[in-house]
Amino acid sequence: MAAPITTAVPSDPIPAADPSLVERHRGWLERLVAARTCSRDAVDDVLQEVALAVARTGQPPVGEHEERPWVCTIAIRQCALFLRRASRRARLRTRAVEQRSGAATDRLQDDPIYWLMAREDAGLVARALAGLGRDDRQLLEWKYVEEHTYPQLAARLEVPRHVVEYRVVTAKKRLRGLLIDMGLGEDDSR
Repeated sequence: MAAPITTAVPSDPIPAADPSLVERHRGWLERLVAARTCSRDAVDDVLQEVALAVARTGQPPVGEHEERPWVCTIAIRQCALFLRRASRRARLRTRAVEQRSGAATDRLQDDPIYWLMAREDAGLVARALAGLGRDDRQLLEWKYVEEHTYPQLAARLEVPRHVVEYRVVTAKKRLRGLLIDMGLGEDDSR
């Protein structure tokens, strides 16, 4: 006869987070999630994920002063995860639409005038990039050609992330200015 199966029950279980924790902080959590996701529709979904994450954690902090930052950190993480999922879904939808309309874009690419315009635009962009400083050109290449993330660039350049973000923005502004000066800009009627 087989031995009976027994499960060990810990004598001192880890206290679970209070399920009403999210409800107690719902007001400012809703504002935080709405600001982070830029969508009032996403608030309930993200707060539900926050409640699940709070319930999954082991031991919550004790006291109002420790509780609020802890819940805030969880909410910010859940907002980031929500935005990543939404971005993935949007990319999948875009790819599906592009695949369905692939025949129409092939016809446009076969048209010689579009080919010529694309070649001219590529030449202008190459000249504008050559007109940028070496550091700006290298940074834009790492960011958009090699597709490095801001944290990767920050580590590579050994500077804080916000410095990298600022440098990318200023390099893009310089490039945009050069392109407008060359006749390829936002007001281009092509």
